[in-house]
Amino acid sequence: MKSWLSVFLQPLLFCTAVCGISSRQDSIVNVQLSAPGVTYELGNVTFFANVEHPKAIFNLDYTSASRLVPATVILVNQSVVTGSYLKSTLSRYLTEDDVFSPDFLYAIYLTSTVSKSRLDWTAEKYLSSLGVSCLLFNATSFESIPRKGHALKDDHATSIPPGPFTILVNNGSISFLDTYRLYIDSFRTFITGAYPSNDGIDSFAALAAMNPRKRVSVKDILDVKGLQTSAGSQAWIQVTPIANSTAPAIQRLIDLGAVIVGKFKLAQFALGADPWNWTDEQAPFNPRGDGYLTCSASSSGGGCGIAAYDWLDAAIGTDTGSSMRRPASVSGTFGNRPSQGMISLEGAVPLNAGEDTVGVFSRDPVEWAEFAKAWYTPSLHEDPSINGLPSLSVPDTTAFPKRIVYPVEYLPLANPAAQAILDEFLHSLTRVFNMTTERTNFTATASNASIFPEVHGDALVNWNLLYEAGATLQLWTQSTKAIYEQALRTKAAAVNWFQDEVLYQTSDSCSEAVIICDGGTGGLPSFREQDLNNSPNTSFMNVFPEHADVSCSGICTMFGCVDFTIPLGQVDYYSPVTMVTEQWPVTINIIARRGCDFMLFNMIKKLAEEGVLRSVKTGRTAF
Repeated sequence: MKSWLSVFLQPLLFCTAVCGISSRQDSIVNVQLSAPGVTYELGNVTFFANVEHPKAIFNLDYTSASRLVPATVILVNQSVVTGSYLKSTLSRYLTEDDVFSPDFLYAIYLTSTVSKSRLDWTAEKYLSSLGVSCLLFNATSFESIPRKGHALKDDHATSIPPGPFTILVNNGSISFLDTYRLYIDSFRTFITGAYPSNDGIDSFAALAAMNPRKRVSVKDILDVKGLQTSAGSQAWIQVTPIANSTAPAIQRLIDLGAVIVGKFKLAQFALGADPWNWTDEQAPFNPRGDGYLTCSASSSGGGCGIAAYDWLDAAIGTDTGSSMRRPASVSGTFGNRPSQGMISLEGAVPLNAGEDTVGVFSRDPVEWAEFAKAWYTPSLHEDPSINGLPSLSVPDTTAFPKRIVYPVEYLPLANPAAQAILDEFLHSLTRVFNMTTERTNFTATASNASIFPEVHGDALVNWNLLYEAGATLQLWTQSTKAIYEQALRTKAAAVNWFQDEVLYQTSDSCSEAVIICDGGTGGLPSFREQDLNNSPNTSFMNVFPEHADVSCSGICTMFGCVDFTIPLGQVDYYSPVTMVTEQWPVTINIIARRGCDFMLFNMIKKLAEEGVLRSVKTGRTAF
């Protein structure tokens, strides 16, 4: 049998010989062999086809010369297939799938969920008008085959999903190859592209490849079977093997139909290094504004990737101290730190096992909420022994909060123009949910409280115990089991106090209040070059408010609560790079009680329905 590497040197006769029609040219050019697949250009777009593991293989009753053919699989659910039905189906493909184009109509394979389907005369006329050169049918589901069609017989025929494929004809067989559109990572947010290898053991292979389903990138601290996990460190690569299993949190997405398209960059071992302190990789570039803004913390490749690329639907990152929320704030995207224990971190390189969480970046508030609610499942809640907290309960409720807690040590925002955008948002929040706003000093509340039984109003001891517990959890490999377990108990006591006294549950609300604070820069730009942040009206990322003992991003790290970063608008800034006025995203953080994630997502959806929140764009401006 010929090797597939030789097929491109053979005469191109398949479709003319099998189907007897040849009015459309396939126009595949610039074919390049790159085992285990092949890349080619079609209609000025580059594609990759997985040759090593075809989606399906059929035997032909006709021996044809070898070739590649662009093809479209159409899955119908009609007994009688009409021309209008086919036209609307292909129109939907064009609208919903940026991999598909009319160039893939060189060959069409029709299969059906209904037994004994058939084409009526309008369908045959419509297909003829498209100039289809090769018309193939699933012999099992179509009772009659048109004169110019060809039947394919195979038990696996119905397993081929609809959409664009590449057909490989080789020595009496026809293979349907998974086909992916390739994109350029111009903002350098990815470690590598990836595609499902279709090898029967659910592994992935490294290559920049796309798929028409939900496209998701993964922080390179989470294992994906078949790919190297770098944890942002070249040294780590040298001492760890390629992953032989996929992290359960990522497998959950794959099982839901998401396609993993690559691993995005992170700061070394997920530590929140500033861009100028990255050593093993170049920090990702932020597409907003002048192109020299920071991407911030360790999940930076995810936040900036979502802000940069229309073809990327979601990005999965981790958040220990602020690694989801700060990248979301500087890229003007939606990002969450979920409740502590929301999803397993098995298969992830740990930074702080007692405080690590996994979240998702998105551009659209409704899609973000729906994605997260489908992804987070009780079966993947973290074992309480890891974080020391009670088992998590996450009601899918519309029992919304009654109050907005406005902490005066974090607000107003440093930029008055940004504060005006926040004020408008808070007005809308109170209107939509009939909430009241209460100004308070959270730092004073926590400092003066008896969070721990052995402490009575000693602010310094309260905060020191919390910091020491966090440091112990982060350095758990250097701690004895007894010290580590004491740190978990210390944190658990703090979480109990927070849920009893600050954000508590009532019969009318999952979280009686939400806290609003700023996990970003107060509406001031922050740059990837250190010296640029010393200019007037700029900010470094990790700056504590003057009168706060903890940053806004530190609240839920300490107290296990849920924290969302929400893009609200954008403000002008004068760029020292482009020397013109650019736009900087304005975001705010909304904090709710532990376990109220779905309630908060339902609030987000309601605010989107009311027009208060909206999708952000990719590129230089978010809105």
